Amino acid sequence: LATYGEDLQWCDTLVLVYPTWWSGQPAMLKGWIDRVWVNGVAWTLPEGTNRLKPGLHNIRRLVAVTTHGSPKWISMVEGEGGKRTLTRSLRTMCHPRARTTWLALYGIDSSSDAQRHAFLDRVERRLTRRRIRRKRVQPIVEDDHGPLASEAWRAGGVGKHQGARLTSDQTVQLM
Repeated sequence: LATYGEDLQWCDTLVLVYPTWWSGQPAMLKGWIDRVWVNGVAWTLPEGTNRLKPGLHNIRRLVAVTTHGSPKWISMVEGEGGKRTLTRSLRTMCHPRARTTWLALYGIDSSSDAQRHAFLDRVERRLTRRRIRRKRVQPIVEDDHGPLASEAWRAGGVGKHQGARLTSDQTVQLM
């Protein structure tokens, strides 16, 4: 776990790629957040105060790429818990001007191949507007299908979108 904390302390962009289950992050990702975003890494509580001091000022951008089985309106009625976790909880521990990007494909269960391809193209466009630099590649959480967030993200999918690679200049790119 200490390695993951160290990785958080040097990155400037954190990209989380996950399926939304029951209106939030999967249990493994939530467990990673609970165990890594802790006192001394993501925040500190100075002696004699009752206010947390953010510790991840290096993170200036948070990105979530997710899929939902339900349509957008159901997620809105449920309060979009996953989006709130990113924008209201994790973001407060980052740089004061940290930006968040929420990329979601709603209704994936009934989406067509064309809609899924369009979503992957949109993700690629949004993530390549600003090149995401990484010092090293390391899986964050693994499930039965491999890394949930290899180098803090994985595009996964069809056609030209079959993962991410690290180029010679240490820039993560979609393949």
